[in-house]
Amino acid sequence: MGHIGIPCVYGLDMNHGVTYTSDGTLFPQNINVGASFNPSLARAAAEVTAYETRASMPEWELREKCFVPFKAAVEAGALTVMVNSASVNGIPVHANKTLLTDWLKDGLNWDGMIVSDWADIDNLWQREHVAKDKKEAIAMPPRPVCGEKDLVGVQIVQKYHKSASNLRITDTLVY
Repeated sequence: MGHIGIPCVYGLDMNHGVTYTSDGTLFPQNINVGASFNPSLARAAAEVTAYETRASMPEWELREKCFVPFKAAVEAGALTVMVNSASVNGIPVHANKTLLTDWLKDGLNWDGMIVSDWADIDNLWQREHVAKDKKEAIAMPPRPVCGEKDLVGVQIVQKYHKSASNLRITDTLVY
């Protein structure tokens, strides 16, 4: 409807839990919670729903609110981007192919350098448990579409070159 001047407004309907998100909590319908005559139960369900709503972010909201500054920086000529230590909808940003490859690298046709935050490669296997060890964490996506990687202590500098055909760790510096 934007083409005729009417903005499209999206809302999230969380009347009994965060049901659109993977692993979100589904509570009984409000009339059933009310029938329990337990106000603390109703409040607890509402608090969990509010927490999970804030913790999960739909892709359109992520793109419109969080990706905008990165897009602007890249369009202004930024040559590096530092990856956030967080997880988005259960996926660590360091292993998020959608954000780092599809949106940033390919979507913006950007050949810059992505730098990890302190110890976040280790966090992929020690905290997030999405890799079995450090070697697997280093090799995680978005590696399939990147070129060289340089390991500097526990910090990874990911250099993406679309023309690279040989995926390898080129230099290891420990200090």
